[in-house]
Amino acid sequence: MSPLVQYVYESDNPADALLSHNILVHQVELCPEVAAFVYKSRQNIYHIVINSSLNWSAQVRVFLHEIKHIEKDLPRAGYVVGLDMQHEEAEINADWFAKETVRAYGY
Repeated sequence: MSPLVQYVYESDNPADALLSHNILVHQVELCPEVAAFVYKSRQNIYHIVINSSLNWSAQVRVFLHEIKHIEKDLPRAGYVVGLDMQHEEAEINADWFAKETVRAYGY
């Protein structure tokens, strides 16, 4: 599994663990078509924005999906702006990572 996910999972304070990696998580009411997205600010902080209308299980899955993008895709790409990209390799890999991590941790 991901060293970052393991670190956050084992932490007494997951928010601090994420912040130590320059990651902040925001739960915001988004339109129903958007589950979550991630962006990197000018201050080099990753912001994961999760649709607060999703149930807890779905929020966990999209959080893990966005973590995969932070770990693997964004450092290489710099930035990605995309809609309707569910068939792209990065999206398929992030979905697989989220699914396998949920299964491994029993969520």
